Amino acid sequence: MSSLAFQSGCVDAISTVGHVFRMPKRPRTFIKEWRKHRGLSQEALAERTDMSNGNLSLIERGLQSYTQDTLERIAKALDCAPADLLSRRPEDADDILPIWLSAGPEQRQQIIDLVKVILRATKG
Repeated sequence: MSSLAFQSGCVDAISTVGHVFRMPKRPRTFIKEWRKHRGLSQEALAERTDMSNGNLSLIERGLQSYTQDTLERIAKALDCAPADLLSRRPEDADDILPIWLSAGPEQRQQIIDLVKVILRATKG
């Protein structure tokens, strides 16, 4: 029977009889944080996304790859954008990405123009 053991913060290992298989960590996601922010258990999110609890756990810990389809299903179940799951914690309310995504084309141009003015004014 195999067991998982965390080793030195950079890899997990699966130990079987006489063998240790190292699994590289994948890039960080914020799926777990978004799941907890929405008050869902792993089991509830797995059910909403038609995934097994085990696969969701592996994805959350960065031990299993995900497809774009999987990321989109998780984001839909968590009522956020797929990019949110990869780039920010749910409590980061002042993050620019959600502001940018909620802006229309004209507002986006105004945001760009305003940022340019601010950058010029602060170059000292």
